[in-house]
Amino acid sequence: RELATLDKTLEQALQARERATLDKSIEICDQILKKEPKHLNALGFKGLCLNNQSRFKESIEYLSRAIALKPKSVALLY
Repeated sequence: RELATLDKTLEQALQARERATLDKSIEICDQILKKEPKHLNALGFKGLCLNNQSRFKESIEYLSRAIALKPKSVALLY
C-alpha cells in the first residue's frame, strides 16, 4: 500500500517536471526517498532533474545509486 502511495507521489514529481518546476520535482523525490531510500524511480528521476539543472555531480550520485540497484535498466542509462 505504501509503495503505491509513493508511486502516486512520484507521478506528482513527473507532472511538476513537465511544468518545468524542477525544484518541486526534486522536493517530491526527496519526500519519497526519506520514506524509501532505495526507491529506484525516485533516485533516477531526481538524478535526471538535477542533470537538467546542470547539477552534474549531484546528478551522477543519484543516477549511480539507481543503477547500482538495477544495473541492467536501459531507462537509467539514457
